[in-house]
Amino acid sequence: MEKNRFLPEHRMKKMIYFLICFLICLLATLPLSNIFAQQKWTLQQCIDYARENNISLKQSNINAANAAIDIEGAKGALFPNLSFGINQNYVGRYLPENNTSQKNSYSGSYGLSASWSVYKGGQQRTNIKQKEVSEEISNLETNRLEEELEISITQYYIQILYATESVKINEQTVEASGQQVNRARALLEAGSISKSDLAQLEAQFSSDKYNLVTAQSTLAQYKLNLKQLLELGPEAGIEIAEPEIEEYRVLGSLPEKTDVFNTSLAIRPGIKISQLNQQTAALSLKSAKGGYLPTVSITATSGTNNAGGSEYSFGKQLKNSWNNTAGLNITIPIFSNRTNSTNVQKARNDIENYKLDYINIQKDLYQTIENLWLDAKNAQEKYVSAKEQFASATVSYNLVNEQFNLGMKNTVELIQEKTNYLSAQQSMIQSKYMALFNIQILDFYNGKNISL
Repeated sequence: MEKNRFLPEHRMKKMIYFLICFLICLLATLPLSNIFAQQKWTLQQCIDYARENNISLKQSNINAANAAIDIEGAKGALFPNLSFGINQNYVGRYLPENNTSQKNSYSGSYGLSASWSVYKGGQQRTNIKQKEVSEEISNLETNRLEEELEISITQYYIQILYATESVKINEQTVEASGQQVNRARALLEAGSISKSDLAQLEAQFSSDKYNLVTAQSTLAQYKLNLKQLLELGPEAGIEIAEPEIEEYRVLGSLPEKTDVFNTSLAIRPGIKISQLNQQTAALSLKSAKGGYLPTVSITATSGTNNAGGSEYSFGKQLKNSWNNTAGLNITIPIFSNRTNSTNVQKARNDIENYKLDYINIQKDLYQTIENLWLDAKNAQEKYVSAKEQFASATVSYNLVNEQFNLGMKNTVELIQEKTNYLSAQQSMIQSKYMALFNIQILDFYNGKNISL
């Protein structure tokens, strides 16, 4: 009879369970940095993660929450306040022995008190409006920080793309240099070149390796900058996704500067904050003028007291001493040591200052947009020229390299052509990513989302 080649079902289940537990334990021992290192971060993932974890952004959200609490506090000032108080006093006295009067005494008082500021020159309701505007400013400050964070992440992300491509170019250069050195050694043995020619190529090989190390260091620094924005720990690695950048995204038509500026005026948080600052200054002026107006308040108390040594009981004393009072207080300011006039003058100056600040912010915004537009335009033109130059340099370098291998060109000519080739290649990728960044940020100011 043929034996069953398969494990029994219950043994198979136990084995599967054991393997699952083993894998879970193995994953639990892996450091979190390995998980981050295996992840390929897209630009949008970086932005979303930073919005959730950036410390400055979290602090800004807390400030916005406090601003909302301040509104409730300002509204609470419109209502009366009520308090209950107990006061107990004990007096100890030293008297001669033949004095029959009581040496020690005590007394107590108990009462409810209430007060209500009915009118304070309109300052209370003005304060509520100021707190509401402050909350709106706090929320806009959070939005402004989000924008700045998104732009910074985009900048480092594109810099990492550029640095990654630069590292690849330098790696290829080092490999090609090594092959040239090996070829030169063979030519030296054949008597086709001199030792000085070989020394020059070996020096160039060393220079190329140095450039590779520099490119790798630059890439590591850009990654560190991005990690810090994402609030990743020092042990966490980061690898970004490398999207394919189509040429039309580099050489696309640019929007009109005035259109971008007008759109930014309507949507940028910094512009809205400046406008709200003017509104806050106007409310401060209104509140300062309220200092010239009378204030009206109502007070009421209800209480009783007791004292030691009385012939009445404690309860009887409380009942007999019970009293109620109510009062209306009107305060008319006559002379306030120039406090009110000083506040009014400063509030007026603040209004003018915020108006000038708004003009400055508009100028800075237009200058930023104009610089982005010019940088993008120049980078596009440089990219087109560098691309043509790179194509020519590639043909020339390949030709000279072949001629060197045949002994028709010397090392000086080879190194010169190689330098031209690498320079054109670096110029091409630099202008490519420079144009890409400026176009992305220009579109962002024009109300579009950043995306790669």
